[in-house]
Amino acid sequence: MQDIKRDCVVQLEKMEISRSYELDRAEDAVFGGETLLTKRKEPSHQALVFMIEGVKQLHKQVIAYHFTETGIDVLIPKQ
Repeated sequence: MQDIKRDCVVQLEKMEISRSYELDRAEDAVFGGETLLTKRKEPSHQALVFMIEGVKQLHKQVIAYHFTETGIDVLIPKQ
């Protein structure tokens, strides 16, 4: 593979999701609560999605995500 095809960027997107809990019986886990910082018990309505996106080739790959209520604002230090 040519080096130019390997060039990529890390991208962060905030997505609106429906408020609900999901039970994963295989993992014996409940998903939908906040997973970033406060870990509130109420269902979240936003997801922060971390992706790798190709610069020269059109592709996106999700590498991580967090459920949140406040978005990225709480991660940015106030000066």
